Order: sequence, then C-alpha cells, then structure tokens
Amino acid sequence: MENQVLIDGTQAKKVGSRGIGPAGRDTRTTRFRWNPAFLMFFLTFMVYMDRVNLSVATPAIMKEFHFTKMHIISAVSSPPRSPAG
Repeated sequence: MENQVLIDGTQAKKVGSRGIGPAGRDTRTTRFRWNPAFLMFFLTFMVYMDRVNLSVATPAIMKEFHFTKMHIISAVSSPPRSPAG
C-alpha cells in the first residue's frame, strides 16, 4: 500500500494494519468493545446457573423450612422489598 493523500492534502501515516483516517484519528480496531459483551455473557450465565441450582434445591428447602408452594413462589419470583415500605 502506497502513501495516501488525504482530503486536506496531507499524507496518511501507516499505523498498524489500518492506518490513520481522514480526520487524523487512529482507525485500528481495539478489543475494548468485547469487554461489555464478555461481561454480559458472564452475568447471563451466572443468572442461569443460579436459577438451575435453585430449581434443584427447592424441594429440600420446602421440606426443611416447611414452606408451601406459595411461599417459594413469592420468595423466588418477587423483587426484594425495602424495609421502609
């Protein structure tokens, strides 16, 4: 790849595999954009594993604490309530 002349008449410098764009910005791709994707995957996996473990442990919890199905449903599916209200 030869030197490219930009719109403003200057020459683009070759940096990495992509170079510098017309606005003078570095156009190399970074791995930063994958961090949120990995974080979302990890959190989704943890929530899934928590649900699986809870479904396996529910019969033992019901037996040990003498919970009815309504107690378990309200404990598992409802959002936490604050003490104030």
